[in-house]
Amino acid sequence: MVLAVLLSARSIGGVATSVVQASDVPTAPVIASGSDFTCALVSGGTVFCWGDNQWGELGNGSSTLSTTPVAVSDLSGVAAISAGGDHACAILADGTARCWGDNLGPGKGSSSPVAVSGLSNVTAIAAGMNHTCALVADGSVKCWGNGYELGNGSSTDSTTPVAVSDLTGVTSIAAGNYHTCALVSSGSVMCWGVNQSGQLGSDTDYPYRLVPVAVSGLAGATAISAGTAHTCALVSAGSVACWGQLGDGTGGIKHSPVVTAGLAGVSAISAGGTHTCALASGGTVWCWGYGMAPARVGGLGGAVTALAAGENHTCAVRDNGAVMCWGGTFVLGLGDPYGRDMPFEVPGLGPIATPQPSAPATVAAPSPSSTAALGSSAPPSAGGSSGSSSSGGPNLLLVALACLAVLLVVVIAWLWFGTRPPRVRSARERQRRPSLDMASTRSRVLILGLCLMIGVGSGLALVNLASTSTVPGLFTHTGHMVHGRTDPTALLLADGRVVIMGGDSSGPVGTWAMSVEVYDPTTGMFRSATPLDGTGGVLTATLLPDGRVLVIGRDKLAPELFDPRSGTPSTTSPMASARNLQAAVALNDGRVLVMGGEDQNLHLLQSAEIYDPTTGEFSLAGSMNAPRAGLTATLLHDGRVLVVGGNDSASAEVYDPGSARFAPIASSTRPHDVRGAVSLPDGKVLVIGNSGSAYLFDPATDTFVEKGSPTKYDGACFAPLPDGRVLFAGGGELHSRWGLSSYEVPQASVQIYDPETGRSLPTASMGHAREACTAVALGNGRVLVMGGDEVATLGSAELFQLR
Repeated sequence: MVLAVLLSARSIGGVATSVVQASDVPTAPVIASGSDFTCALVSGGTVFCWGDNQWGELGNGSSTLSTTPVAVSDLSGVAAISAGGDHACAILADGTARCWGDNLGPGKGSSSPVAVSGLSNVTAIAAGMNHTCALVADGSVKCWGNGYELGNGSSTDSTTPVAVSDLTGVTSIAAGNYHTCALVSSGSVMCWGVNQSGQLGSDTDYPYRLVPVAVSGLAGATAISAGTAHTCALVSAGSVACWGQLGDGTGGIKHSPVVTAGLAGVSAISAGGTHTCALASGGTVWCWGYGMAPARVGGLGGAVTALAAGENHTCAVRDNGAVMCWGGTFVLGLGDPYGRDMPFEVPGLGPIATPQPSAPATVAAPSPSSTAALGSSAPPSAGGSSGSSSSGGPNLLLVALACLAVLLVVVIAWLWFGTRPPRVRSARERQRRPSLDMASTRSRVLILGLCLMIGVGSGLALVNLASTSTVPGLFTHTGHMVHGRTDPTALLLADGRVVIMGGDSSGPVGTWAMSVEVYDPTTGMFRSATPLDGTGGVLTATLLPDGRVLVIGRDKLAPELFDPRSGTPSTTSPMASARNLQAAVALNDGRVLVMGGEDQNLHLLQSAEIYDPTTGEFSLAGSMNAPRAGLTATLLHDGRVLVVGGNDSASAEVYDPGSARFAPIASSTRPHDVRGAVSLPDGKVLVIGNSGSAYLFDPATDTFVEKGSPTKYDGACFAPLPDGRVLFAGGGELHSRWGLSSYEVPQASVQIYDPETGRSLPTASMGHAREACTAVALGNGRVLVMGGDEVATLGSAELFQLR
């Protein structure tokens, strides 16, 4: 019987990447790529890791990043390894397991391996974002960590292993960011956990499943691999079937398996963040990603025996035991912080261990991939969110300790120096030394002031320490922006960073910031980049397949291309019309649809154009049914584009790339005064008005349904959460002054809105009241909220962590 073996890795969201091999004699994983790190099992049973180490995921007893391989401490006799979000696990020859790094369970926060209690006879282990699962010799599965991914019918977290319900005869397992799948001896696949992108392959109605459900329409599977928001299986005749957010150019979410075209003779698969790789006949490697069909990876220099796809990088083991890696920055083990478009050999590693026969085992951990992660000569894929998972918990305790420290120092100082009775002196002594009492008073004041400074400084240091990690369900401060901005344009890049540009600046009133800055969630810092050219106008930023950003607006005829790798912009071919207040959206084929806005004479535009990144040219793409400026455009799962609003217009229309035409929507209920839109995991679109109203668009019927008011505050910023809900932060409340004039008062309140029920629940407030802020979903349930207006333009930023 053909069995499967998976290698795990993590995703920006927190999935594990997996490598799956199928053979008559299954073998144990010897390489595993996580979010921003990779581990390899070398001959002799020791493990070496390299890359990011913020949470101790390298296992060497430190938290220092390493661009070259370092040995995992106190670990020997290893039989298989797995890399998850920000943690890794190993199976020892005696069937026990060890884990390290940031995870909900044994080894949490430990930079060296910790034994997993309550586990024995482990044959495979799969590390996800905030959960881990183990396959034991009797064919059952035990999981620990986040409750929604445990499969035991409960949503309660568990730091110790619990049995997955109604699951027997399992031969391999694969853990994604927030879901897990198991291959059973019959060749069917069972999955459980979050299903916002169809990664469970079972239905369209439930955002998650607490117990395993069968993948529909799949039989004869021999291996499985789970990515960030998709899952793949190796089936008969060496073909690959995937479901979820595939990124294979077919568009939309697939709730049941779809065979990947152009692949045959596949013997192993590995699902990463937004890319997937396959090992085919002759030891060749083929990868595909968002909008890109499978293409062969060149430059490997020999036949490949195993591979592991991570968040934005990929690694492969050659038949001579060498490890070849390509993709994102600093995680490749090459001794420098640079990324690679083609494979390079990782130095300083002994021969990788020869895969040994093992009971069926799999490990999966996907994450969003960068363009270079595909490693092919074809255009690399882009997209996907990233970011390492953050730990929380001690923050409130540290803040409380800070306050107590200040209070304690002040009280002690006052009791010691302020309440001690002065020494009684004789009249002669007071006559001879009249300045003695004054000097004593000065000393008390000086010492008391010094104690106050020490106490306040200690308190601030503790508060700063508390703000370095996010707390589930709370906001914590992160780095300060280079420039204060209201309503800035922000875009999540393929490598997990965020580029911020435009917005009303903190400079003279009415000016527009052409400066650009980039936020790195791994460091919490904002860094300046080369400014854009020109002044005036509103910007749209669209991610291209090669990782660059197309920037349009400011009434300029020639848009600019911002390269996040170099931090510099360049001009591209001109458009037919200069535009401001336009909309732009990336299509499934990598092109960008640009429409509407107003020209330099403030005339409303009805025209649309398409930018082709392969040629760098714009071409006309028909006309909308109504001229619009300040409109919102959203890519639907079926590949069409929903166009809503603009100049308070209550009309809406959809653009079909196949026919290159705009068609009006006949629904009688339409939103107007639109602030923005959010694409939901089930394919529907939530359209938000400036007044706080919400409408839910269903692409199956092309109709809108009113869905209450997510927030009562105008100008609130919002971002999607991985469970299908939407976070709304800040906004302004209208107040009147003496009954004559009105003004907006910024708010710090935050609501979590459920589009299905139309109801909002309050959550923890922000540290700053903000109106006209910008929010960006980083993945892992984290949201970056930045800028806005309080009393003045804000440059502060905060992180929200969903429990």
